Amino acid sequence: MDENKKYLTEQAKQIDVDATENPGAAIEVDPDVAEYMGAFEETALSAEDAEDASFDLAEEQSENR
Repeated sequence: MDENKKYLTEQAKQIDVDATENPGAAIEVDPDVAEYMGAFEETALSAEDAEDASFDLAEEQSENR
């Protein structure tokens, strides 16, 4: 296991222990560790999806005229 993954894993385990021992407590988490733990979900459209959607809107607007 590389050093970065080892660090992230150890920190994630410690955060889990802290949260279990102190329910409701605010626990500061490094953004890299939070990302490793799955806290951030990418929901943005890709450039291709955005472009496709713009064509759909243009077609819908021309149909309604």
